[in-house]
Amino acid sequence: MNKGNDGKGVLRLAFFISVLAVFFPLYLVRENRVAEGVLYGLTGLPEKGCILFVLLPIFLHGIALFCPSCEARKKISIAFSFLGAISLILFLSGLSSYYGANGPESVRIAPGPGFLLMAFSLLVPVLGFEIPPGIASLGIGILVLVSWFLIATGRLDALGVLKEALNRQDRLVAEIVNHVRISSSAVLIASFLGIPAAFLISKGSKARKAFLGLMNVLQTIPSIALFGLLIAPLAALSRSFPLLREMGIRGIGDAPAIIALSIYALYPILRNTLAGIEGVSPSVLDSGEAMGMSRREMLRIIIIPLTLPFIVHGVRLAMIQSIANATLGKLIGAGGLGVFVFEGLGQYSVDMVVLGIIFLALLTIGADALFRIVGYAVVPKALRKQYYSEDRSS
Repeated sequence: MNKGNDGKGVLRLAFFISVLAVFFPLYLVRENRVAEGVLYGLTGLPEKGCILFVLLPIFLHGIALFCPSCEARKKISIAFSFLGAISLILFLSGLSSYYGANGPESVRIAPGPGFLLMAFSLLVPVLGFEIPPGIASLGIGILVLVSWFLIATGRLDALGVLKEALNRQDRLVAEIVNHVRISSSAVLIASFLGIPAAFLISKGSKARKAFLGLMNVLQTIPSIALFGLLIAPLAALSRSFPLLREMGIRGIGDAPAIIALSIYALYPILRNTLAGIEGVSPSVLDSGEAMGMSRREMLRIIIIPLTLPFIVHGVRLAMIQSIANATLGKLIGAGGLGVFVFEGLGQYSVDMVVLGIIFLALLTIGADALFRIVGYAVVPKALRKQYYSEDRSS
């Protein structure tokens, strides 16, 4: 957002979305896991306290909108976004407590489209204004603590997604571990292949063009198709070489998923490593030669340190891509969170699908944050300000 903007446009949008939200159903109630749900709007709320919690974001947006100072308006709107998020969590807590006490034991509640719109209205200021990392971490930390307290005290027990998570806790943990293992293995293989390959082809224009052309072609193949194409050759290899079969390499399972994900992860790692190598200024290399450095010394002292931030950025993109694509591994017998997504679709269990999607999002956000921290750490201190100012402006 430009500094000259007073932020009112962002807040007007947030206010409009929050008002629009109350005209849609706010939550859904199901008598059991697979029963058809009943949607309820503002007039169907069982307790008055719930009404206050769900309407609070509208008033918070209004207060922030009429704040006279531009900078204060932005800061207040961000603080109010986190406060409104807490209010919506308490809204779900109130519904869960009511239906848990007055409904059947198998009752489940879930957010409705109106609730999701209200939550999105709180996200608008967060996306529209630049938030200091410390403030964002504090706000997220408070939300996590509030959610953890409500879960620990049983005040969200009727929430369908939470019930699904508690009922399948052991399998959920196992599939999260499987998902991380498959994604990490693919990125690790792609890194071992892609980073050295980038250094090898960086000086040869023909080899570079041919290799990148091949990578571009492979990127156009749909992931499901690539998974399927690997089944027959891997099955044949497994039959011909018992050792491969004992190692777990066969037509279905984790092996074809990891190989396919490695192919997809290779391109961002290779491309970003090449960008880092080509970004090293020739004058810096000339200075190294003038100081009497050998090619190996320049590689170790100059080229690799300056290229490392680009490599980490490529690995970050590859990891995010692999986490998303690994979901489809379920279709060829691999583990991971795709188990919850596709089994939920097969069982008509929306809660199971949402559970898988939530943890996919959390894994993606966690991987992104981790590699951003690593990327910041590997940037030479003298270049951090320049590097991150360019990163924000791009």
